Amino acid sequence: MKKTALLLLMLPALLLAACSLLDGGGNTIASDLERHRRQWERQGFDTYEYDLTVGCFCVFRGPAHVTVRADTIFSVIAVATGAPVDPNFRFAYQTIDDLFDVIEEAMKHPADRLEVTYDETLGFPSFLYIDYDFGLADEEISYEAANVHPLR
Repeated sequence: MKKTALLLLMLPALLLAACSLLDGGGNTIASDLERHRRQWERQGFDTYEYDLTVGCFCVFRGPAHVTVRADTIFSVIAVATGAPVDPNFRFAYQTIDDLFDVIEEAMKHPADRLEVTYDETLGFPSFLYIDYDFGLADEEISYEAANVHPLR
């Protein structure tokens, strides 16, 4: 009887925790997303460059130096070769604003696993891992962003 009563008392808290998409630090993924998106927007960067590594089971993975002008990708240069990334594979590379949208879409889907780490200084997503379906192989994707610098 005591176990049943204890379970009934704990059930609302357990349901609330399960439904809130906790990220392990006590904050919801959604509130972290909005807080960091606002932090990024306060930087006022619409023209910048950064390094982005796309990890997936695909031919367009790897680190690239991305230049963004007026919130639009201007160039994507493969770090390994110094050559432009094949235009057929440039769709894999994102602006920082696009990375926030990728996170939001993974939340709506919802992805079976979503991990996000943000840069605490500028607010951009510095690491993002998505596994949309645990039952499917090779549909996972990750993004690692670094060396973000505004261009004037």
